[in-house]
Amino acid sequence: MDIDIKAGVDFIETIEDAISSCDILISLIGPRWLEISQGTVRRLDDSNDLVRREIAAALSRKVRIIPLLVQGASMPKEEQLPNELKMLSRRQAFSITDRDFRHGVDRLIREIESEFVKPRQTRFRVALTCAIAIVVIGIIGIAVAKWNARVEHKTNSNTSSNATTRPSSMQFTNSLGIEFVWIAPGGFMMGSERDDQRPPHWETIDTGFYMGKYEVTQEEWEAVMGVKKNPSDPIYFYGCSRCPVEWVTWNDAMAFIAKLNATHDAYIYELPSEAKWEYACRAGATGDYAGHLDSLAWYGNNSGSEYLNATEIWQTDRSNYYDRINNNLGKTHSVGTKRPNTFGLFDMQGNVWEWCADWGNANYEGAPRDGSAWLTGEQGTRVRRGASWLSTADMLPCATRVRDTEGRRENDVGFRLIAVPRP
Repeated sequence: MDIDIKAGVDFIETIEDAISSCDILISLIGPRWLEISQGTVRRLDDSNDLVRREIAAALSRKVRIIPLLVQGASMPKEEQLPNELKMLSRRQAFSITDRDFRHGVDRLIREIESEFVKPRQTRFRVALTCAIAIVVIGIIGIAVAKWNARVEHKTNSNTSSNATTRPSSMQFTNSLGIEFVWIAPGGFMMGSERDDQRPPHWETIDTGFYMGKYEVTQEEWEAVMGVKKNPSDPIYFYGCSRCPVEWVTWNDAMAFIAKLNATHDAYIYELPSEAKWEYACRAGATGDYAGHLDSLAWYGNNSGSEYLNATEIWQTDRSNYYDRINNNLGKTHSVGTKRPNTFGLFDMQGNVWEWCADWGNANYEGAPRDGSAWLTGEQGTRVRRGASWLSTADMLPCATRVRDTEGRRENDVGFRLIAVPRP
């Protein structure tokens, strides 16, 4: 919230004192945030600029800062910032687009509430909704108005098209008990500067879709395939009905999807493209992870009976890594037992790897930029995402991708579905 500065007081000290007493500072970052200048001096290079002062005060006092990215802005890099703001580049960002404005604001409110709101603070949500909405509307109000106009036009001219833009429900459960969450359209920076994740590039998801709230489970496999036994590891993991099904090849996943589509319900089921998978995994985040890793993911550090430093084991005792994780009773876990990301999806990182529709490719040179699956490349290979219960932390960034043969079968590989309404 803004503050009144009394006449005659030191406004710099007043601002810094106010920052010290707040729990969260939301820093709005638009596409020109780095370059805006006053005269010949860039604002961020002016030590007296109030925005710079506020962020610097929050950083120095360890106040939680949420960089709020609007209008397709990306996070500034450390080398682009003055010294006292460099640590801002390490803060996990949150994105809101004009297409996803209301849903985005609501996700931000829920995330803040989950950390700071006590049950007795009944008026906080209303106040916070107004505060965030006023600040953000001041910056992207025109874009929101255009979005509303576009949706209204689609409503009048094309009812079936509008169904994928503004769904009647944000979640649904199909007749076989598989739960889905609506993922609104938007854009994001896909990939990273690492190896086969290059080059980072902007992806636009023009059409919303439903995504499985959880990885497909053992009980869901049996219900869809009409069998009493699923293919999960018969020694270690079979029999945990709510654990993700694993030991499935890409071809097995496609057979499951064919069975599901044969029910001819209101949806068409598919594997996600890499772009849709990463968009859903990031859920607005621009860093490596969509939140605190131990809270979100079952992986090598925490999937066993006690906490292990899986990365250290990998680096110092690689030849015995798998035995040491297994001897610690590392395993898959029931879906939904960690925290969801801000899109409401569970286990997007960890538990089991998830097959995608795309063919394998060494990098993103020539890849589609519209969110569709890339169906050329290394024939007979497909991409899997998300890492697993067996993985080190450095395998769990949202951008991590692995190419594998369509027939590869492992006890840490499963899949997740997307669904689109039938035309």
